[in-house]
Amino acid sequence: MKHNIGTVDRVVRFLGGILLLLAGLFVLRNSIAQGILLVLGIIAILESFIGYCYLYQLFGINTCGKDKKNLWQFISWVFVLCALAAYGTGWTALINNASYWIPTEYWFYDAVAAGILGIFFGIKAK
Repeated sequence: MKHNIGTVDRVVRFLGGILLLLAGLFVLRNSIAQGILLVLGIIAILESFIGYCYLYQLFGINTCGKDKKNLWQFISWVFVLCALAAYGTGWTALINNASYWIPTEYWFYDAVAAGILGIFFGIKAK
């Protein structure tokens, strides 16, 4: 079986599969929707490890052979978006006088750390 899923696609499938599993386990209360999300999450994670997608074969899609530069750019943007989300959550917690599971100042520390990692991976992509 020849691989038809590239590195960036595999990372996205793995992270998406984890999110689907978490949503199926903890967010939804409808058993049918939970089952669908759990099955889709497991399929996405398995495809990310195997590197092969039957639907890609059916439609003639192949994402292998792409630059590794794309992976570093993707990781960089993920960290930058996480930094922005942590920064926004920190300000929201500060304004609402809430903690959102962890003390407010840690949201800002997380934002700085994620931003630094985003810049690091962005530089590595060039």
